[in-house]
This record gives sequence, C-alpha cells and structure tokens, in this order.
Amino acid sequence: MLPYLLLPFLESYNPYLFSPCGGNSGVIMGELLVSKSGLGYLIMYGSQVFNINLVITGVVILGIISYIMYFIIDLLEIYSKKKQGI
Repeated sequence: MLPYLLLPFLESYNPYLFSPCGGNSGVIMGELLVSKSGLGYLIMYGSQVFNINLVITGVVILGIISYIMYFIIDLLEIYSKKKQGI
C-alpha cells in the first residue's frame, strides 16, 4: 500500500529530487580531484582522516545549496512564463 501512497508524491516532486543532484555532482567530483579548498575538498579530507561528521556535514551543505539553487531557477522559470503569457 505504501508504494501507491508515495507514487503521486514522487511523480510530482521528481524534478526537485533528481535535478539538483545531477547538476552539482559533476562540479563537486571535479573539485574532489584537483582542488586545495572548497566543499569537495572538505568532503575528501574528512573521508581521508575518518571524520564522518565532516563528511556528512559537507554532503548536507551540498544538498542545501543544490536545493536553494534549484528553487531560484524554478522561481525564474515561473516569472519568465508569466511574463511570456504561458
């Protein structure tokens, strides 16, 4: 019964769940490989020194930033559709 209850919820929030993850993961992966500072470096450093709190904090901050970025883009899209009359 649970899949039938969650299916409409997941279908309507599908862009919110998957779009931010794809956009920022490539940037963070590049940062993990070559940078000396930043969020990707923080996550990588935390995993190297076995500091799980640092890793989880970095991933949570990345998720929050991704959600805020997607929310701003969504607002801009709504504004542009209203301006175009769509």
